[in-house]
Amino acid sequence: MERSLYFYLEPYVYLKNSKKGLLLINLLDDKAFTFEDSKSIKIGKQLLSSHKRTIQITKDDTQIPIIDSAIRYFMGDTLTAISQPLQFDSEINNVFGKDAYRKSIIYSNYNIGRYLTNCTIFADMANQDCYDYIKLITGIEESYNKGYCDISSNMNENDIDAYIQELVAINPDIILNICGLNSALLDYILSHFPNVSINPIVSLRALQLNPNMRNLIKEKQLRYTLLLDLSHDNYAWDVNDKLCSVSVKIENNRNLHIANKLIEQGHQINICPVLNSTNSDFIKSLLSISREELLNIKNKYRTLKINNLINSNFWGKLYLFPTGKVCYSLNNIQLLEFNLLYERYKTDFLNGTFEWTLFRNFTKCRDCMFQYLCPAPNYIEINLRENNQIECLISNEEVST
Repeated sequence: MERSLYFYLEPYVYLKNSKKGLLLINLLDDKAFTFEDSKSIKIGKQLLSSHKRTIQITKDDTQIPIIDSAIRYFMGDTLTAISQPLQFDSEINNVFGKDAYRKSIIYSNYNIGRYLTNCTIFADMANQDCYDYIKLITGIEESYNKGYCDISSNMNENDIDAYIQELVAINPDIILNICGLNSALLDYILSHFPNVSINPIVSLRALQLNPNMRNLIKEKQLRYTLLLDLSHDNYAWDVNDKLCSVSVKIENNRNLHIANKLIEQGHQINICPVLNSTNSDFIKSLLSISREELLNIKNKYRTLKINNLINSNFWGKLYLFPTGKVCYSLNNIQLLEFNLLYERYKTDFLNGTFEWTLFRNFTKCRDCMFQYLCPAPNYIEINLRENNQIECLISNEEVST
């Protein structure tokens, strides 16, 4: 019987095809290759559509760039056979959608709560620190006006007791970030919940106006988040304070330069770009990423799998407002009732139908070979897309799709 020539890719190779480009990644050594010739793109499409992950070719086809490179770099090979052979496909090529999420996220009725790792509690919405922190988290100057909660609402000690007890019951190891504090409320929380991980969120302005708060944080040796506005704050403080994580508002190149200097001096700096009415070009430049950066990402297998299943910017986080309203991200103003949180959380988690799984599924991204190498969409990118100010993160790239 007549034998035919077949081409296949090894099971450790990731393949992503698009109309204008093809991406191959050797998941064993992280080497990545792109092809933009029509013949290679056609081969990639045939491989993806073949239920046996092999395709019949001619001897001349071995000169097609994708076949030639795959053989040369041990990512694929050819063989002769009487009938079409079967090749196993890399499981990463099939990780997408809700079915993959349910299969990949390991959970049980006993450990589902441990995925809720971090809750930010806004104790007093009239406190300027809450306004500043929401702005830094979302990166949107006007985000505070999205209707999260009545600006005059606040929590008393009984509220705090009930909320913390319930959150700790869901996950005893949960980290509680608390914003809008005064020194009396912080002292109350620390004395009543000595075994809970409490992370106060305070501005430099608040610490300067309230020395008791600064002294309490130092006395209890708390890890805390300091909110810093480089345009107004005097940022000279003790560089040796390793318990302080600093969230810095970045609106322009001058802010960014100062923040990088602080990092060089040893500060734990969390750079927080903030979009306003005049700096969209600057923000888009910070979001942009080059093809070279994407191709040089380390541990591409982990990156691809995570970006196929979850949003690493939102995953594990919860936001709690006065009057018992909660949400999974500040991108959505649909608030849940706190007393229904755990049951709703279990349903949302098992189905994967919530903001934690908001992955890169925009129209142009779906037909891009770099779809799942690009970082998960964050608040600023989502805002820019909603206002038609951005389509692609890849800088100066017309052939990425």
